[in-house]
Amino acid sequence: MTYAGTWYTDNYSVNSGGSSVLALSAAARATFEFNGTVAKWIGYRDAWSGIANVYEDGVLKGQVDTYSATDQAQAVLYTITGLTSGAHTLTIEVTGTRNTSAKSAWVWVDAFEAASTD
Repeated sequence: MTYAGTWYTDNYSVNSGGSSVLALSAAARATFEFNGTVAKWIGYRDAWSGIANVYEDGVLKGQVDTYSATDQAQAVLYTITGLTSGAHTLTIEVTGTRNTSAKSAWVWVDAFEAASTD
């Protein structure tokens, strides 16, 4: 894992391994390098959560709105499938924007998982 920008650590028992990171500043990035054909971004959804850009191998694949009216720990926020076997990256970028129902724009990274389906 590599991080760019300002990220804060949250030590909370509902997180995978007891901790996660979160960011609010636009352009903060968390990048996961992995070998495999499948990967997942696991995070936290709540009323304070915002929108993130998701990049696969440096290519913008879309945005994920992580807002939820109810708290959801260890939520799978994005899944990549069908990648060619080999080295890849999954990058989460904070946009600083939010759903109109959200109270803020925090983006959480709890964990990443990778696997090969070959």
